[in-house]
Amino acid sequence: GVNNLKIITSLNAIAVDVEVATKLIYTSEDLASINDSEEALSGYYVLMNDIDLSNYLSETGAGYNNGLGWNAIGSYKDVIDPNIATKNAFKGTFDGDGHVIKNMVMNRKDEKSFNAGLFGYLTSSAVIKNLGVTGTMKVSSYSGGLVGSNSGTISNCWSNVDVDVYSGEQVYRYVGGLAGNNFGIISDSYSLGKVICDSYYGAFVGSNEGTISNCYALSLTNLNKFVGYGR
Repeated sequence: GVNNLKIITSLNAIAVDVEVATKLIYTSEDLASINDSEEALSGYYVLMNDIDLSNYLSETGAGYNNGLGWNAIGSYKDVIDPNIATKNAFKGTFDGDGHVIKNMVMNRKDEKSFNAGLFGYLTSSAVIKNLGVTGTMKVSSYSGGLVGSNSGTISNCWSNVDVDVYSGEQVYRYVGGLAGNNFGIISDSYSLGKVICDSYYGAFVGSNEGTISNCYALSLTNLNKFVGYGR
């Protein structure tokens, strides 16, 4: 995380913030390992290069998951106790350092198809910055290309992920190109992917009760709302 270092000399004192990474991310396996524990989900990560998930998620890859594809980093459990609900949410910092996670694939209608994305559920302490993601998703409500549900801070990020949550039964909602739900802060970011959903879906976010600034999204014939629901 961020540590404060104070240097004192005979003439003056200087205070600087030093960022210390919990782990440097080089491979698909490194990325997936953030889900390994509560402690890992609170870490500080720096992406050192672009990562192509194609081999990892292929039928012979370690992340194939019986065809379900990527497991979102950080999850939400639908229970009354908030401590249990967000026990396995992402609470840390992920700095993409300008790199891209490529070819993320999700094809699922199980419990993890809700709050789906490269990252699933972010608490208020979470930070995602300087990151791009591409891929395809066929999932459920509260989902987005980069993040399913955000209560943290997202900045300088982009998503080019096609998100398909359509059932034709008006049962799925709050889906966006970058994020499904936003209760936090999103700035200086954009989305270029297609979004197909039953209701309350937007080119950028599906539902917004937070703050969005200096962001944009691709407008398509069936996708002319920036925000699907909310302000």
